[in-house]
Amino acid sequence: MSTRTRLEQSQASSAQVGQLQQATEKRLAETEDLLRKEKESDKTRQLESRLQGLERTAKALEEQAAAAAQMGRAEGASELADLKSKYAELSAAKDKELQVALLELQALAQGQELLRAELRNSLRPLPSPPWPSLSPPPRPLPRIPTIPWHGRMSKSFLPAKRGKLPATLGDPMLPQPLPTPSIPSIPSLPTEPQARPLDREESLGLATEPVVPRQFA
Repeated sequence: MSTRTRLEQSQASSAQVGQLQQATEKRLAETEDLLRKEKESDKTRQLESRLQGLERTAKALEEQAAAAAQMGRAEGASELADLKSKYAELSAAKDKELQVALLELQALAQGQELLRAELRNSLRPLPSPPWPSLSPPPRPLPRIPTIPWHGRMSKSFLPAKRGKLPATLGDPMLPQPLPTPSIPSIPSLPTEPQARPLDREESLGLATEPVVPRQFA
């Protein structure tokens, strides 16, 4: 075999080797691309799984929040009902207290009106007397006794030769009365002395003057 053929064979073999190297490099690039794609796909799958997990947790949290909100609304409604009932009871108690206070005020007002009426009646001025209020009251008039009809007759109307008339009540100028015949007295049982009836002036505590007898002409 000649050297030329050897050179040709070596060139051919080197060309084959170059082709093989290019093919291997191409395969390596393809494998790298596949690996990179697989890694990217793995990352996307991981991200998708994470997203799904986050969605599930968010959904669970939303459900929990809805349940908590529903429970809160129920508790709020029950508390509101309790507060309304308590407020109604308190308002009823306050209304009763106000009614009692109003009744007490009405009773006090009526009592004040009665007291004012009593004070007005007690402070009402007495009927004024006929004399001035600063001057003392006049002395009571003397009590004139009753004089019989024959004691009121004047001497000038009597005849001159008639003689002396017996003295009458309230006439000291006439002589003493004639003596009366004595009548035997009938013994009687001892009785208690009776008190003389008081006059109007004595019952009122006013001073009385002695009886002044009337004189006839």
